[in-house]
Amino acid sequence: MVKSPTSKNVKKIILTKKITSEISLIKSRHNLNDVSKKCILYILQNDNIYDEIIDYIDGCILERISPELKNNREIVSAAIIQSFELEFDFALPKFQNDKNLILYFARCNKLDLEYVPEQFKDDKDIVLAAINQIPKINTAKFLKEASLKLQNDKKFLIECYKINSFIKEFIKK
Repeated sequence: MVKSPTSKNVKKIILTKKITSEISLIKSRHNLNDVSKKCILYILQNDNIYDEIIDYIDGCILERISPELKNNREIVSAAIIQSFELEFDFALPKFQNDKNLILYFARCNKLDLEYVPEQFKDDKDIVLAAINQIPKINTAKFLKEASLKLQNDKKFLIECYKINSFIKEFIKK
């Protein structure tokens, strides 16, 4: 016996067709004008599609979307999680300077101190959260991007060492 589609399944099929249609338009126009929030989120949550779209639009998502979507925290978070290095510079200053958002990126292993505003390079919570997530071998390199104040703070470096013993070469005698 074949079951008839539920209304939930029908809505999902319609949404999938709409997103597929919008992605086709992006590819033919090479821009993100008039693209829906749902389509942008779909692109940002799918690595292969994101990479493909970036090639088509010759830039990053936050650089090319409407001001309305650029002002959407969910879109900005998804874009930065997808590619911190590419997208962060195009986020609005209110998002670039949001400590909670920066801490979230650190905890998701998506933070590169090289790209964040200076005040976060001096924030112990953010730097420790990021150190806790990065590959152990890169910790000393990562700490070089932290503020000099943190780099010279023995108590802080001991906390870092407890998280990751690879920084022992970084700790000054």
